[in-house]
Amino acid sequence: SSDYDASMAGAAPAEEGAAPAAEGGEPRRRLWSKTVLKPGHSSARPTPGDRVRLRARVAHAGRLVEDSEARGTDVELAVGRGNFIRGLDEALLEMRVGEEAEVSVDSEGAYGVHGNTWLGVPPRADLTCTLTLLGIEREPDLWDLPVPERLRLAAWRRERGNALFRKGHAFHAHEEYLQCSRYLAFQEPDLSANDKAALDAASVACELNCAATALRLGLEKDAVRHCDKVLALDAGNGKALYRLAQARAALGDLEHAREHCAALAALPGAEGDARRLRKAIEERERARAER
Repeated sequence: SSDYDASMAGAAPAEEGAAPAAEGGEPRRRLWSKTVLKPGHSSARPTPGDRVRLRARVAHAGRLVEDSEARGTDVELAVGRGNFIRGLDEALLEMRVGEEAEVSVDSEGAYGVHGNTWLGVPPRADLTCTLTLLGIEREPDLWDLPVPERLRLAAWRRERGNALFRKGHAFHAHEEYLQCSRYLAFQEPDLSANDKAALDAASVACELNCAATALRLGLEKDAVRHCDKVLALDAGNGKALYRLAQARAALGDLEHAREHCAALAALPGAEGDARRLRKAIEERERARAER
């Protein structure tokens, strides 16, 4: 029987994650198991592509590494799209609205051999997750969403990211900004000039946010990619040139960092920023020479 049916009868058994057969008929190792703590109040379950809203507490070896309630922001992501670690992605598809469950995820279904530096999850770590599924929203495919709705959803994601960034949660802010960019990336070939201009302007703002959080997280190559997207839309964007020079310098590409700094210095009113940036690049050059 399902978790919901068993729980309504007074039991709360563990339900193991689906383990489809591998080649040769041998089952794959199970990645997660779920114990219902409180049954859901609805029969509704998410389907791949739905946006779910949930509270999440995640621990490794008894140490809390994620607590959305303490952060003051519920998790809202599309399920079945790779936005969650694999074990949670699969477990959420088996939950009902209102359900609270403890999900045990082994390392292969979590962050694997690399762990997650920003959350403090070591390599090969098993996780214990307490989840409450608060709601499900059926969201159409991007190409079926009208431009005003895509802009609204992107602005909502960006506002969530800004609030998290102000609280010092750079990793979670970065995740929100990446979700923001998802709504803006698809552009139909027959867009009106006004719609294209609105999407491009929103993309510039979002990609700048992505670059800022990527730099904060030490993801300099990602920061370069986000800045390049901005400059493809707005070649004279001072913030993009500044962050691109920072990223190039951190990667040791001082020649290109100086080029971006010079381009920044040529912009009206950017002399002060360019001067500070040039000084930082020179300090990196000296440090390299001393090694």
